[in-house]
Amino acid sequence: MSEERENEAPPVRRRGEFILSGEVGRWQRLGRMISTLWRWLFPGS
Repeated sequence: MSEERENEAPPVRRRGEFILSGEVGRWQRLGRMISTLWRWLFPGS
């Protein structure tokens, strides 16, 4: 039942979720880059 309702979501909402997922991916990449830099700069921590 809930899956059928999910398929009826309007295109605008789906596009918004797609854009949001892209934003999350960008922040995750940024976070990984920062943590890598942090480990490189501060190997002890």
